[in-house]
Amino acid sequence: MYMTVAIENLRRIRHLEVDDLRRVNLFAGRNNCGKTTILEGIFLLTGPTNPQLFMKINGFRNVGFTGEDSWRLFFPDLDTRREIRVAGELKNPLEKRRLAVEVCTQASAPFVPTWQPPPDDTTGVRLPESEPASAPNGLDLKFAFSKGKRGETVRFASRITSRQQGFEINMPKNYTEERRGVFVNATTLLGEIGRRFHNAQVKKRVAPFVTVLRQVEPALADLSLGAEGQVYCDVGLPHLAPLNVMGDGVVRLLSFLLSIADTENGVVLIDDIDHGFHADAQKILWRAIFEISREFNVQVIATTQSRECVESLSACRADSAAEEDESRLFLVERTENGCRSVRGGAWS
Repeated sequence: MYMTVAIENLRRIRHLEVDDLRRVNLFAGRNNCGKTTILEGIFLLTGPTNPQLFMKINGFRNVGFTGEDSWRLFFPDLDTRREIRVAGELKNPLEKRRLAVEVCTQASAPFVPTWQPPPDDTTGVRLPESEPASAPNGLDLKFAFSKGKRGETVRFASRITSRQQGFEINMPKNYTEERRGVFVNATTLLGEIGRRFHNAQVKKRVAPFVTVLRQVEPALADLSLGAEGQVYCDVGLPHLAPLNVMGDGVVRLLSFLLSIADTENGVVLIDDIDHGFHADAQKILWRAIFEISREFNVQVIATTQSRECVESLSACRADSAAEEDESRLFLVERTENGCRSVRGGAWS
């Protein structure tokens, strides 16, 4: 579970530090203030040796690969002289992570699966002094982590480069990621819902989801899995109805809960969590997230641009001292240098 996160030079974010993250966290703010980028930074840090995640986060925004400009999109003002840095502290177990990313070119040194910081650089990362002479054709990732209070720092490197036929991926063979992370937004919403429902069904854990969904759709009697991963609803009609016809709110709520249940001991990142929910249903959403995330020991970090969503979460926190303690609300504001985050700030 993340306690702190720091992001530098990722998309619009020049420098951002977030402290005191809890089990359930909501970043609220206006459009284009950096909320989604915060989730992307945490997603990258949760799979820090997998360079393909950079292609994924562009895909989450429906941005395909368009050559060298695609690599520039990750850097503020498309300035590839800068170095992306994401760091975080986690607990249970205690761990510190640091990821540094810079562009690579055809003139870059051959790939090696580890690295050492230069003697004069205590952070282990350096900012290039000038734009690379060759056009960028990929990314170099440098990851360092330590476990416990005095754990030894271990370093790994990975690389992704574009080729005429797809990408060349270099990853360390002696590192296995222990933490799980899932990114949920409008693009990924339905992609895994069938598999996740199957997993819940095998473990006989579907009934709690039906109970929650029934608060939104009282006619719902049961859920079942059909061919090709299609989830069906029993609403008392002669035939089962596909989940997709039940309305966007029902689909999104089930997708969120299944994502949490399927990412036990991990982190689930939800972009625009309130989209598709009427104000009356948002309190149901938050109560369900508190309950399911607690049951499966999952950290949830979400974004919204809706005051109603903030008010719904605040109402849940006011109803329960436990939920107030295990949740945090952050206001994200756009600034000249990118964005800033204020815990519990007032929305103006």
